[in-house]
Amino acid sequence: MISTVQKNATEEAVIRRIIDGLDLPDTVKEYRLRLTNDSFGDPAVYLLFLLSDDLKPEEFLSETGRIQRILTDAILDSPETERWPFPAFSSVEEQRELERKYPGTTW
Repeated sequence: MISTVQKNATEEAVIRRIIDGLDLPDTVKEYRLRLTNDSFGDPAVYLLFLLSDDLKPEEFLSETGRIQRILTDAILDSPETERWPFPAFSSVEEQRELERKYPGTTW
């Protein structure tokens, strides 16, 4: 029998492989993910993409829309996972500031 921890580690590896295989823009500096259930109890993957600090607001909006489309299609089309993706976006500096302001909170 596979434990929940082992299953989540396998699913995380699958999702990371999917994301790492995508043609994401160079403005994506890092991403983090968390496997859990959504508010309905369905399997979900919450993702945080950290984008370059030098993006103008209109560029940030354009990039996040593009990344969301690419990511959602790739994860939902994959037969290897049934998790629904919930992407979020932040600049690298904004995330650093949040982590300084609220230490101990992790993504």
